[in-house]
Amino acid sequence: MVGLGERTLQRHLKSEGTTFRKIKERLNVQFAKPVLVQRDASISDVAEHLGYSDTSQFIRAFRKSEDTTPHQWRKHNLTAYQSTR
Repeated sequence: MVGLGERTLQRHLKSEGTTFRKIKERLNVQFAKPVLVQRDASISDVAEHLGYSDTSQFIRAFRKSEDTTPHQWRKHNLTAYQSTR
């Protein structure tokens, strides 16, 4: 797709200190944040939309990235979002 072999891409990502999985999880969390506060979507709906087979997998990935659960993050950031509207 980008003109690189799979192994070459893996080596390049490793030299940058990351993996495809880490990048994908970081992008998933970035996508989930505005959806959680702007659309009031359920955590299970967001997890399903992002392709997680189990909501708990999404919660673990979110917690690993943000040091908090999606529910706690939404609760904290919902008031900030509502005050900017």
